[in-house]
Amino acid sequence: MGIEFELPPVRCFISYRRDDNSAFNGVVDRLKSDLSGRFEAETGRKLDIFVDRDDIGWGDDWRGKVSESIERAMFFIPILTARYFHSQNCLDEFLAFHSNARQLGVSELIAPVVLSGMGKLADENASEVSKKAMSLNCRLIENAFMEGFESREWNSEMKRMVADLNQALERSEETLARREKTTIEQYSESDRRGAAESRFADSGVDVLELLEKIDALTAQFPVVTQDFTALGTLISTVLGADFKALSVQRQRVALLELAESIEEPAHEFSNSSGKLQEEFSKIDAQLRLMVEEIASMDSEEGRLIQAQLFSGFEIPDDLLEVQQAVGNVADALKMLAMMNVNLRRSIGPATSGVRALQASIDLFAGWSEFGA
Repeated sequence: MGIEFELPPVRCFISYRRDDNSAFNGVVDRLKSDLSGRFEAETGRKLDIFVDRDDIGWGDDWRGKVSESIERAMFFIPILTARYFHSQNCLDEFLAFHSNARQLGVSELIAPVVLSGMGKLADENASEVSKKAMSLNCRLIENAFMEGFESREWNSEMKRMVADLNQALERSEETLARREKTTIEQYSESDRRGAAESRFADSGVDVLELLEKIDALTAQFPVVTQDFTALGTLISTVLGADFKALSVQRQRVALLELAESIEEPAHEFSNSSGKLQEEFSKIDAQLRLMVEEIASMDSEEGRLIQAQLFSGFEIPDDLLEVQQAVGNVADALKMLAMMNVNLRRSIGPATSGVRALQASIDLFAGWSEFGA
């Protein structure tokens, strides 16, 4: 009897909004089925596709599992629509994968699929994270979807996607293999700490430099919170206690004036908070790699170093106040969006900014667990 040998399955995580899957006739379910079946038929390797963090077994510490998954050449396929980045979960997933993949030099493992809303996603006024997604090798499947799952267009699109994934996998596995080979060559039992340090050097991670970056980054919080406070003050001024006492006509005038005055600070807040979140995501990827390397030393001294390094990561009181206010401002923005069309257009960037600020605070707060 011959011996059969199969390569381990390729893993893939599809990030999407459930309401998009419902609105587009279960398109995510169909993508999962078609891609997994056709990939194996084309390459001989199984493609295990996961569509939920719980399904993949990551649990609460999912960020810590992203780097490990990418090191094993795991694909990340975000199903993009104009509202994809409105979901905090989707936004967090994209930024975590993007930062880690770029850190490891395998950005090709991120394969965005544009299902709808290309005009909004590629607009010059789109958010920074949207522009980042558009800079990757996106595939537009809207027309193929419109033709139907059994159409020639859909089948051709699936064939091209499988070919692209296979090529990206080959290049990424080669990159990761070179990196692993370098690590093994540098490793020695007599100098385990030196090996860990050399892996840092290979990844561009310098402990002291990284800590300096964190200090510099946290120093940017006051700038962003200042923009946030200015936005909240502007909203409160218009929607104060006197607003309800105004006539309907005067309320409309006040909202129109707010729409005009809020546009510039909304963009400023969106830009500053978006850049802050991007930098926090980069550092988060580097921090998790550093923790992994310290853990590889497997020594009490290494654990002590880690505890000392991360003992000071606590949210300042003033930032806690901002965190508590984020929810209130988010609720106010939702209310404003329902009240006036002009406001709805003006506060769009502010809504993105609130999500980005909240994500940055959450990342910063999560680093304290490294010192536990």
